[in-house]
Amino acid sequence: MNAAHFNTSPASRRKKLILLTLFLALPFFLVSGMLWYAFENPPTTRPVINPRGLAEPADVQDSAQFVPAESLPQGVILIVEDRSGKASDDSPIYLASTMNAWNPADPAMRFTRGADTRWTLALPRPFDGKAVQFRFTRGTRESEEANDDGSLPPPRSLPSVDISKLKPGEPPRIELVVHAWADAKK
Repeated sequence: MNAAHFNTSPASRRKKLILLTLFLALPFFLVSGMLWYAFENPPTTRPVINPRGLAEPADVQDSAQFVPAESLPQGVILIVEDRSGKASDDSPIYLASTMNAWNPADPAMRFTRGADTRWTLALPRPFDGKAVQFRFTRGTRESEEANDDGSLPPPRSLPSVDISKLKPGEPPRIELVVHAWADAKK
């Protein structure tokens, strides 16, 4: 290579410095613009509790009116899908909760088996507006719902309900899933 390929004139260095400055500053301006846009235009989503008790975003229109399920005078209908298939007429699903002193076999909290792997329990409003925590059992503490690895998950809570989608007096249907039971590996 000859010396003509290495143009080191002041004008050339100035041009390279300007290009380098623009190259380094561009990401800063792009990120700043995206943050400004995000703060000026908040999302129209709210977290919803999924069947495993984890928060997930869900599209919610501005007309949605979310309230705690415990506050509804008409109560709620719980629908549980037993994906393990261990629940049966001889080993039905029960609700052990703060409402019944965590009784794992309370006859008043026994689910009714449907035609498939889904079980249903209509809960009137016995909540007194207090938050309810619960677990699903099959009649004993040894047969509580479990994670896939056999460990016990934390107690569940009733999710918030969009009352704008309910008819007056209609209890919301809350669908939940049990993936495994604590006694499944025994």
